[in-house]
Amino acid sequence: MYGQKKQYVNLSRHAYETITGDMALFSYKLSFPRFLNLILRNYGLSSKANVAGYLQSKESDLHSLLYGVNLKRRIINKSIIDTNDIDYIISAILEDAEEELFKKILSYEKFKQIVFQLNDENIKLLFEVTNSLMLNDEMDWMNKKYYLKRTHKVSSAMALYIKAILEEYAELHACEREKIIFKDTLELCEKAIDEKYSIRIRLRNASQKVQFQVVPYCLLPDESRNHYYLIGKSRPLNETPNQPASDFVFSSTRLDRFVVEYIYTDHAKLTAKELKSIKSRIINSGVAYVLTEECEVVVRFTEFGLIKYQRIEHQRPAPQIQPSTETMFDEDGLVHFICTERQALNYFTRLCEDVEIIEPESLRLKMQEQYAKANQIYNKTGG
Repeated sequence: MYGQKKQYVNLSRHAYETITGDMALFSYKLSFPRFLNLILRNYGLSSKANVAGYLQSKESDLHSLLYGVNLKRRIINKSIIDTNDIDYIISAILEDAEEELFKKILSYEKFKQIVFQLNDENIKLLFEVTNSLMLNDEMDWMNKKYYLKRTHKVSSAMALYIKAILEEYAELHACEREKIIFKDTLELCEKAIDEKYSIRIRLRNASQKVQFQVVPYCLLPDESRNHYYLIGKSRPLNETPNQPASDFVFSSTRLDRFVVEYIYTDHAKLTAKELKSIKSRIINSGVAYVLTEECEVVVRFTEFGLIKYQRIEHQRPAPQIQPSTETMFDEDGLVHFICTERQALNYFTRLCEDVEIIEPESLRLKMQEQYAKANQIYNKTGG
């Protein structure tokens, strides 16, 4: 018996920095071992690192394709191959797929060794062991033969399997990693959408308990594919007795910012008029800004501000081409955008002194307030 639950895994720099970055973004209150266990629980069996499951799925797809009635008939009629050879072809393809998979798995660099305890849920899930005390060299698990072939030692095979899952996770796009971390919330939202139920949600990390009833329409990633949003209509839930319920308004809530507390079993859905309106808002304002109305925002860039605008893509509004100049600049060198004030505020504050909001006046004042507050912090004595 060796180490039982304790695992020694050497991650690449990319995987280590991606996972620690995600932990800070999504679950900063979790310890690193708990966050790793969360990834393994939510992604382990879905990943290609689950070689047995991946090859089984690929074999099923190949059987459906090559033994499909129309393709099989064409093969026989044209005497391309004897149908007895189809199983051999499938086997050869699967062998090649396995080799390519491990070529990738074994190519990951070693940058940072991490030591953590594998929890009982993952021991059962990944290694099919009901009693963690039975985690030993003699136990059998579905991926054992694939990893043992490359390491020749069971403890190393287990570590390589875990490393492969984490490295694969780190290569996914940001919004796909977010879906893995919040898999439980995602599945509850999808259930409510499919069955046309409303849900009660609670905002994460709020200073007070903030709850909403949401009639969900869909889950969509933002334009930069950094985050998923739950789109629908919502209303705050009042805790004051005898207070009338608030009206529903369109809403867009980021997946990592709420938990689903309850699914109401009464059917609820958006009306045809509401669906038309919300679809229009998604197209015109973007997924993250469904709630707010658009306006014209006019700005003046410094030379370096334009460079920043070119480089910083997240939530970047698109400029309007000016008919008089056929460029993004008008005759005064100003740039016009059609976006919400919230998007403009979120984006242009990152450009600091290299951009000036000319219009609207309301947004200009908000920018002044932001910078005034920051200025107060830096003008404090004592550091």
